[in-house]
Amino acid sequence: MTTPAFKLAGIDGFSKQWLAILATNDFAICRVQPFKSLAQLLESYPALKVATVDTPIDLPDERNKRRKCDEEAKERLGNRRASVFYAPHRFLVNAPDYSSANTQSKQVSGYGLSTQRMAFSVTSGMPMP
Repeated sequence: MTTPAFKLAGIDGFSKQWLAILATNDFAICRVQPFKSLAQLLESYPALKVATVDTPIDLPDERNKRRKCDEEAKERLGNRRASVFYAPHRFLVNAPDYSSANTQSKQVSGYGLSTQRMAFSVTSGMPMP
């Protein structure tokens, strides 16, 4: 049996790794598969044409502010507000690990850092965007 030529991938952080939903162009064949890094995903499926990652596009610069879009999303979701996590501040991009980033975030902004957000840095093999 040949491996399907997956062209599409929806990707999200999951338990210190990446979880990809892979699909053929017509969605006739789909697969859910975990990856340790984004590089591993791209090396495993070189035919991918579209790969979307659920991650914040911009990071707040002001140290005591949160992104307005995150606040509004939480407000609109009501009881499901926990499914939105706050984007970390830009100054945390180069923190060496979660503990350091969380401590710095609390000291400077007054807010802790979600473990899910820091996982993006660790599992992607790249610094946080």
